[in-house]
Amino acid sequence: MTWKASLDLSYRRREGQLVYRSCHQGPLLVQKPFFASNRQSVQHYILHPPGGLVGGDELSIHVSADAQASVLLTSPSAQKVYRQSDQCVQIEQVFEVHQGSSLLWLPQESIYFDHCCLRSSSDIHLHQGGQCVYWDIHVFGRAACDERFQQGSVHSSLTVYRDGKRLFSDALRVEKERAWLDTALGLRNYRSYGQMIICCEQSGLLLRTIQQRLADQNIELDPCCQALVCRGEILIVRMLHHQSFEIRDFFIRILEIANQILQLNYFEPRIWSC
Repeated sequence: MTWKASLDLSYRRREGQLVYRSCHQGPLLVQKPFFASNRQSVQHYILHPPGGLVGGDELSIHVSADAQASVLLTSPSAQKVYRQSDQCVQIEQVFEVHQGSSLLWLPQESIYFDHCCLRSSSDIHLHQGGQCVYWDIHVFGRAACDERFQQGSVHSSLTVYRDGKRLFSDALRVEKERAWLDTALGLRNYRSYGQMIICCEQSGLLLRTIQQRLADQNIELDPCCQALVCRGEILIVRMLHHQSFEIRDFFIRILEIANQILQLNYFEPRIWSC
């Protein structure tokens, strides 16, 4: 059985407090929100009750953070993309971040089973003064049972716009054979790959601050499997590792520094400690 599911979330301020509206179809919804004590920021956990995705499944997510909203979205567990026969999983995500708002999209990792097929696209639309942190962590194969990703098709794209102008585009494409994953131009035989982008108007200052803080902690980036670069308003962080939690921990370290500079109202979701 295949599922078609959609989730529409909107956040705004009413009488000085943050409120939200949720509309869903099919097995895609959110848990009860966690508000900060001053109700100025909110965390939501996105749930997909089937627990995994099979060929023919279609997911659509639309999130809008209106002026002065601070929102963090995550998931309680990894997203699994199972072995397919002849159909692909389709995922479409659209995020709108309005003036003075911040949106943090921080899901758990995606695990790609051998012979899976995925087509995923994410579009981020920023308005003046809007800030966004977005990460994706990809795991190829199942380490727990020593399954390697031998064949499959994974296409994942990300595009960022500011006031209608494209700022950044990126795509991950793994097609059919796993040999590419082992090459120097691929994943260098690592199982996991993560990318985090931080979209803000102070990206240059943020990059210099992160570099200095890492140096103060005697942390040196490995040029073979870690990267930290700035492209206009986009700060890009990438990492390869055999363990996905190592990537997430590194991203959290960067995010905590960014939170001090950008005032993102970030606090670590409780579900990550479970």
